[in-house]
Amino acid sequence: MGFELTVDQCWAKIYKVTGNAHIGLVDEKRGYHKASPTKPVMLTLLVSDVDAWYRGLTAKGIKTLTEPCDVQELKIRMFLLQDPEGYVIEIQKFL
Repeated sequence: MGFELTVDQCWAKIYKVTGNAHIGLVDEKRGYHKASPTKPVMLTLLVSDVDAWYRGLTAKGIKTLTEPCDVQELKIRMFLLQDPEGYVIEIQKFL
């Protein structure tokens, strides 16, 4: 589609769509989602303080799928939650 490749991890490729908007394409063999006809999409929000987001959301009674953790291979800190429609949301910061 002509988007600029900004990160290439071989199994995950992130493309700049416009400004600060990016789209990532991830191989199902390594990523969170497997190929599926329903909801194989994850929204990732880049934030400055993952732990503050976690505390804020859980204080509001929002259940998460994971707790904040560092993923050294990807050099990120993140946690996952699910919206009411079943879509996964990742809250993430690059380390």
